[in-house]
Amino acid sequence: MRIGLVDEYLDEWHAQNYPRMLPEAAAELGMEIRLEAAYAFRDKPDGMANAEWSRNHRIPLAASLEELTDAVDCVMVLAPSFPQNHYQMASPALNAGKPVYMDKIFAPDEKEGKRLFALAEENGAPLFSSSALRFDAAMDEYRAGKGRGAAWTLTCGPNSFEIYAIHQFEMLQTVMGRPERVKATGNEAGRSVLFDYGEGRFGQMTQMNTLPFQICVSDGKECCHRMIGNDFFQRLVRAILRFFETGEAPVKAQDTLDALAMLTAGAEAVRKQDTWIEV
Repeated sequence: MRIGLVDEYLDEWHAQNYPRMLPEAAAELGMEIRLEAAYAFRDKPDGMANAEWSRNHRIPLAASLEELTDAVDCVMVLAPSFPQNHYQMASPALNAGKPVYMDKIFAPDEKEGKRLFALAEENGAPLFSSSALRFDAAMDEYRAGKGRGAAWTLTCGPNSFEIYAIHQFEMLQTVMGRPERVKATGNEAGRSVLFDYGEGRFGQMTQMNTLPFQICVSDGKECCHRMIGNDFFQRLVRAILRFFETGEAPVKAQDTLDALAMLTAGAEAVRKQDTWIEV
């Protein structure tokens, strides 16, 4: 299996670590893979040049997205901080019907996310996107369908909406699905984002400095509290490789779109403070 990496620039955490994590996971699964090529739009400002990354990881650089697509069997679109470029990055592979894993944040908004899934469906190209935290062991039973009857779910994590909110929203969506509306309060020390699911059901995200990821789920009678572990990225990587092998996405398109809608509405709620926003 020949894998290609696409990024905004290659000097970022994911592109620096996946060349180690992917072969390790493949060995665990008994799969043969090769990181065949990489392509990036530009060098990182004041960072490592893509050519140096290529030498360090011994992965050739493609001259274009089209060249990379021709050389590989499947594509990983990274660029987690540049969702506005994901459609352009993924289009050649999706048009060629090749499997694509796309790092979160999937797209800049739900409308663009629907365009991506429509393009994939039109060409029969498997496509999926997810936060790594959706694959933590604490989330296994919820990914299997348990939890949609929860009365209240609370997720906690570090204090950066731009970086960490999508992780917590994907956990909330995994347990409870798509909410109806959202409001938020907070200051420089942290924030609380409250989702109203209707029928007296709520989901809440709390962020504070250095607060570790965790989740609490209550059905109104019992509460289950779990800390997020340390191996969620390894579990995600194994899921990506199985997806490339089978073409079966472990996360439904609608689940990804729901989490994206929560992120967009949540960001507006954080800006407006204590005002209900429709999701």
